[in-house]
Amino acid sequence: MQFTDVHVLKSRRRALTKTVIGCILIAMFTLGLIYGLAGAAIKIKNADSFYNIEGTYENPADKAAYIDTEYNIATFAYEKERYEGKYIYAFAVDENGCFFVIKAREKAIDKLNEEIDTNGKVRIYGYTHKFTDHELRGYALQTLQEMYPDENITQADLDGIIGEYMLKVTKHSLLAIYFEDFFVFFIGFFLLVIGAFMTVSGSTKLNKFLAIEHQLPERIAMLENEMHGEGAIWLPELQMYAGENYFVALSSGIDYSKYTDLLMVYKTVHRYNGIKTGESVNVLIKNGTVHQIAYAKAKVSFKTADFDNELARFVEKARTKNPDIFFGYDAQVLADLTRRAKNGEFKEEENRIL
Repeated sequence: MQFTDVHVLKSRRRALTKTVIGCILIAMFTLGLIYGLAGAAIKIKNADSFYNIEGTYENPADKAAYIDTEYNIATFAYEKERYEGKYIYAFAVDENGCFFVIKAREKAIDKLNEEIDTNGKVRIYGYTHKFTDHELRGYALQTLQEMYPDENITQADLDGIIGEYMLKVTKHSLLAIYFEDFFVFFIGFFLLVIGAFMTVSGSTKLNKFLAIEHQLPERIAMLENEMHGEGAIWLPELQMYAGENYFVALSSGIDYSKYTDLLMVYKTVHRYNGIKTGESVNVLIKNGTVHQIAYAKAKVSFKTADFDNELARFVEKARTKNPDIFFGYDAQVLADLTRRAKNGEFKEEENRIL
């Protein structure tokens, strides 16, 4: 047996759609990751020496390259410390005696020099980038002049010595190369986070419907009678039916309970950095747990008065069956009722899923 009510079916479709979209986004991330790793593997396979790339390509930027060197790497400049660990600009001299500029974290430079001291040589792997910063090139010239004071190296000689490109050092691994492109990393991470959130949120809501349909089908007829019975009202801002004995909330899938199981009903205003993001209705029930049964996002068309009016109608309906419901937020009352509920002072009714 399945629900027939239009609002229930719409809530179910929203949960299903959210779940499907979330799964699609995760699949897109997975396919993108596979595609990106395959591309990274090709780049590793096709990597060439920086020396050959500069001599072969008219535009040698964004190429996977390496430098084989047996000489210690000489630092000539530090970048501003924007992140944890400084970026260093340094000279690396390859087996042809050519100077190249490399950019790497300070720890990476230290590890490369340690490997040179231990093994006598090292392969530095990375990507080629334009090296046009005038201040940094000035530091490079100054360092070369200090290293070779008798050569009278001038600004005009600099391009011929270090060229116009540098090597940004990265680890020689698929993931390191894949995430070298920050834009690709950001898009992939965004798809994964949004997809996971939508999948979890949608499937959680959808499972509430499936649990009733597969495990408690007899409840469907009972709830349909409550939603369509005499005196039942539909509260659109709260996304809730207030029936004769039960309320049926559709804001987070489907939740329902007898009014006689409610101890407290109160509204919460949600804010982020001081900006109102929405309003919700929370209930404390007789087992001592608090549940959010309605939520409305703050939007242009949202009116607090409408939300409050519907909340008042819901509480008025509930109090016809349970006059002892406490309405409104009071921290001390909430704590006291919660303590008493967990001590078993209130007898719970049946047929409640919250």
